[in-house]
Amino acid sequence: PLLRAALEQNTHPLSRAIADWLAVEPSGEFQFEQVRGRGFRAWNDTHTVLVGNRDYLAEEGIAIPDAPGVVATEVFLAVDGSVVLGVWLNDSIRDDAAEVVAALRAEGMILHLVSGDRAAVAAQVAAELGIEHVAAPLLPNQKQEYVERLRREKQGAVVMVGDGINDAQALAAADASIAIGTGSDVAIHAADVTLVGERLQPLLSLYALSRSLKRIIAQNLGWAFIYNLVLIPIAAGVLYPVAGIMLHPMLASAAMAASSVSVVTNSLRLRRAG
Repeated sequence: PLLRAALEQNTHPLSRAIADWLAVEPSGEFQFEQVRGRGFRAWNDTHTVLVGNRDYLAEEGIAIPDAPGVVATEVFLAVDGSVVLGVWLNDSIRDDAAEVVAALRAEGMILHLVSGDRAAVAAQVAAELGIEHVAAPLLPNQKQEYVERLRREKQGAVVMVGDGINDAQALAAADASIAIGTGSDVAIHAADVTLVGERLQPLLSLYALSRSLKRIIAQNLGWAFIYNLVLIPIAAGVLYPVAGIMLHPMLASAAMAASSVSVVTNSLRLRRAG
């Protein structure tokens, strides 16, 4: 009951999942402190509960025996300085993740897996998905520094996709950022775009839409430049001395309106792309 009461104060999916797994009624009220990238501390007048990864508990002076050969996400719960529960969780890859990763790689994108999880877990997931670059375990500020380093290398625009509180700093640091709709509110607010739902497939639709948008912007700029390059001198009377051609102001106004209509009409084609 004590552990469940502490776990239910945290909105992290792992915390909620463990609380439900305990299957007991919560008992007690706690003050709460989130330690980003590590876990959290909950305390009251009689007890202190620590929940987090191995490094966090080690920083608090609580030693945990190694578990060699175990490739899983670790969560430990300690009460008053003693570990009372250890949970090992296997990461399940989203059904559409492999398809999305393969499609992005086919477009020539360089993919990086940046994770706060154990290095072995991140490496296993990256190997299953075919992602070449892996950085783990990283704290939120280290994720931000990783994204900033990629931007400094200037190999192209850096797009960050994330869904957790610990991704918010990296999302804000990227050239463009995308949050998963079922993720944390902090990540959603930090991102430029939020995908509806929990699937990754809309990433491909978003990429296709962005390419269409870029193409139509180029078309509109080109059309407007050529249109004005030709008609503005005519409206100014450049042909009048040699050919006697003078554009009436009413016709010039109509021509400008037609230019605007053509640009808007061309832009409306994006509705079909979406």
